[in-house]
Amino acid sequence: MATVDRSLHSSEYFWGVPTCYNDSAEPNYFYSSFFGELVCTISILPWLAFGYLQFATHKGLSVRVCYIFHLLAAVAGFAYHTTLYRSAQVLDRGIVLCWMVCLAYQLREYNIGSRPNSIAYTLFTSVCTLVAIRYDDVHFFAFMVALGTSVYNAHQVGKRYPMYKSIWDHGLHSAIVALAIFKADDVIISSFHHFHSVWHIASLYATSLMMLFVSAVEAARQGNRVVVKTFWGYPYALEKKLVY
Repeated sequence: MATVDRSLHSSEYFWGVPTCYNDSAEPNYFYSSFFGELVCTISILPWLAFGYLQFATHKGLSVRVCYIFHLLAAVAGFAYHTTLYRSAQVLDRGIVLCWMVCLAYQLREYNIGSRPNSIAYTLFTSVCTLVAIRYDDVHFFAFMVALGTSVYNAHQVGKRYPMYKSIWDHGLHSAIVALAIFKADDVIISSFHHFHSVWHIASLYATSLMMLFVSAVEAARQGNRVVVKTFWGYPYALEKKLVY
């Protein structure tokens, strides 16, 4: 991520001088005086739309909690790239990490067959969030630990629900691509200022598939039969199958 350019006078920023630790390479307030990073903000709109639709259509409290975090991550990201406030950046990082831990927690429950210790989950999430939101390296490390936990448990769950394993596999492959884009943002920002927006789209697809896998497993656990809808071999939605 690029260091925030504070060379302009505060009057040239609608939301004031950026206070975030760092931001993307997109020039601040270059396209609009109302948006700190207009292209980055626009690239989050699909995430907002998807998050709302998925939250509204999927049932089950535990799954909907994950979808709430998924939607709130988009809201926080929208606020962050619009204002470039430090508080919005902290909120963005914290909610994304909470979503990742929530996903790992849900998959762990599916794997072991019972809900893990809620107190331990809450303490782990709180400590990781409070520490990680301030430091890039710690935040990325905590995110990768949660992702690794999710990958292990999803692999075990996929053995019991092989008909849905392809959803997770596509999501994991997409996540690897998204993380590569995120880390490459530091390397090629000089040649493409909007690379961070590509990360938004890639991470949306990856996280959406992971949530789709959780929804499919939850439906199967409740005795419902769903089929995976694909486009050119890529999963994108679930369809309830009537059983006669």
